Amino acid sequence: MSLDKRWRRALISILEHLTDSDLSKMLYNLDNIPQGLKTTKAKEEIPFLMEKYYGTEKSISEIDRIMKIIPRNDADVQNLLRPFVEKLKEQRQEGKGKMSELAADSGSVANKWETALSSILEELTDQQFAKMLFYLDEIPQGLKKDKAREEIPDLIVQQYGPEGSISEIDEIMKAIPRNDPKVQNLLRPFVEKLKEQRQEEKGPSGATQQRNVPAEDNVPAEKKLLKVRAEFIERVSDPVLNQLLDNLLEHGFINDQEMQSVTTKKSRADKAREVIDTVRKKGTKASSLLINTLCKVDKPVAEVLKLI
Repeated sequence: MSLDKRWRRALISILEHLTDSDLSKMLYNLDNIPQGLKTTKAKEEIPFLMEKYYGTEKSISEIDRIMKIIPRNDADVQNLLRPFVEKLKEQRQEGKGKMSELAADSGSVANKWETALSSILEELTDQQFAKMLFYLDEIPQGLKKDKAREEIPDLIVQQYGPEGSISEIDEIMKAIPRNDPKVQNLLRPFVEKLKEQRQEEKGPSGATQQRNVPAEDNVPAEKKLLKVRAEFIERVSDPVLNQLLDNLLEHGFINDQEMQSVTTKKSRADKAREVIDTVRKKGTKASSLLINTLCKVDKPVAEVLKLI
């Protein structure tokens, strides 16, 4: 059974141990979930909401944090929660063990990146800045709202790390789009440095493989969707959206409530927007399924979006 499914089951059991007061405190602390959804959902629907708005790993961290706040440090809750928290710590520790010179050299490259990021954000219009914040879905909504623009670079680097934040900002600037010299002259040196470093880590065999495999194949599926988001919303038709939804539901990547939320939207564009944003937040497997289904049911659009 996948981590996603095991965590969803454990979370359902955790919620069953919460009193009404505990549950209210938990919902209050879940900043990413819109208030209207918190008040209308039954307890058994909350795990699906958390999966949608946080993803698996982030929801584990959030529940761990919130159980300390409530507090629910008793065995009934912690025996269900700790195995997932420890698993997450192990995964992150492995990642830290492979820390590269970019992250390690915090006195030079990482600090220079944060300075460059501050300059990049100064170049964004208010509308572009708002779009960027929307795409940064690993940062809780409450933190985004409360921070001034000059505080955001530090928040981004804290949340994504130096390397992750460079990749994320690179993808977002393509999506906004801000491909002009004012932004790209600040951004590209760090993107190129990151590419060089990753190529060195792969070694000779990795370099050979890189020549034979298109670079796009190495991009996570959710990043591909972010890159083509605007065109997807503009081009995908209602019948195709319905086929995408059916396939996502059949494979367990969305539930009935999420499907209904999309189908009740009045405009085709709103439906497309909710489909792609919901799927992106669910990670690589869900995003890959959407891409593969689109390639099958609407090849011309998939080709325009360069997904084939």
